Amino acid sequence: MFWRRIVVVNYRKIFLVAFICSLAAAAGIGVFGIVSSRYGDGHLLATMASIALFSLTALGSAIVLDKRKWRIAMMTSFGVSAVGLCLFLVMIYLRRGINSPYDQYLTQAMGLSATLAVAMPLGGLLAMTRFEQSGFRFVRIASIAMVFIAAGIICLGIIAFDNLNSDYPKLLGVAVILAALGTICLPVLHKIAGMPPPCETVASDLLITVICPRCSLSQPLTTGESRCAQCRLRFVIEVEEPRCPKCRYLLYQLTEPRCPECGTPVDNSDILTPANTPAV
Repeated sequence: MFWRRIVVVNYRKIFLVAFICSLAAAAGIGVFGIVSSRYGDGHLLATMASIALFSLTALGSAIVLDKRKWRIAMMTSFGVSAVGLCLFLVMIYLRRGINSPYDQYLTQAMGLSATLAVAMPLGGLLAMTRFEQSGFRFVRIASIAMVFIAAGIICLGIIAFDNLNSDYPKLLGVAVILAALGTICLPVLHKIAGMPPPCETVASDLLITVICPRCSLSQPLTTGESRCAQCRLRFVIEVEEPRCPKCRYLLYQLTEPRCPECGTPVDNSDILTPANTPAV
């Protein structure tokens, strides 16, 4: 177990260090272009942009992989990002030596790799959101689906560029707008859904007597962030009332293992039993 933990930690550090090195390389190329009076050189700007793009896609894949989500897809995303960066660099510096139609194939491969490298980690990041309400779950699935639908439409346009229907730009625009809407709104909904509703049975200025685990000082503390008056140990006290996971009905003094409002089964720990009933 200890060895496995070491491997996971080092695994994470490798990606973070690689990401920093990639950004440093992109910044170094930009600085070199300015210092050497080659500011605005297309090769330097394209190289810097390519490294930055695929560094961000690799970082997104690493974040999702670190949460043990979509492992196969994220490992594939790493490979696509690496291949895409190589294709971009080949096109930037060796394009003059590539004859037709291979330059067209290379351009298509660049577009496909960039599209997939962005879509896969983006979908994985959106999949990290969690909702208890069925309506929000549907929005989550629809947002992830729209990301890949938009990516598929873009890939179709790259492959069949010369044979596209006149309605293709409209379809692409609608798909991209919906995908962008889901990408922006889904994390906000995740934050909103995670906010507990205001307490109905507990005062907002509640004082709780806490015994400090470091110095054993007994002291009254308010909810939220506090510190021990003696040793300055930091506390974060949260008070959240149990609610139904489906309709958010307040489960106060519940005696049955189901929500009285919608009938959804609830955790037994939220049920008031003789063992946890306060003495009068």
